[in-house]
Amino acid sequence: MKICINYLLLACILITGIACKTAKTKNETNVVDEVKPTESVAKDQGPATINDASKAIVEHEELQPLDENKQPNDIYPLSVSFFSIGEGTDGKMMNRYKEFIDIFSKEKKLTLANEQNAWGREGEVDYCFLLEELNAKQRIEFIEKSKSLLAESKLVHVIENGRCHPKRR
Repeated sequence: MKICINYLLLACILITGIACKTAKTKNETNVVDEVKPTESVAKDQGPATINDASKAIVEHEELQPLDENKQPNDIYPLSVSFFSIGEGTDGKMMNRYKEFIDIFSKEKKLTLANEQNAWGREGEVDYCFLLEELNAKQRIEFIEKSKSLLAESKLVHVIENGRCHPKRR
């Protein structure tokens, strides 16, 4: 019995050694080694919290046009970003926010136009609002209600007068 265990252990060690040599000869590298930070991020000392890191990503990321008519510098009065920190987005909050948009539109008897830009691999999406169909009072009301609803989630950024992520290709 001890001999069988020893042979099994020896086989595992040999397989591991062969796999390591194969990876080295193919010049495979770790993905982390290949990622090079941008100059603006490299100068920073680093974020203190996850929220700081998320804000830094939004601030330093180069944005592309959302469509042919819009320029990269387009500013949206309201953008809502559902993001992930490795465990997916807050789907329940996203559904609640969609319901809120529908209810607000019905109450004001209008269609509240927005762009939905899916930009991540784990369901990350931005809701970008120009709010052109609302008057000033309605805009303030919509933005304040959005903020109060979305404040319950740690996986949502509400950005006033900001940009949205480009759509994922």
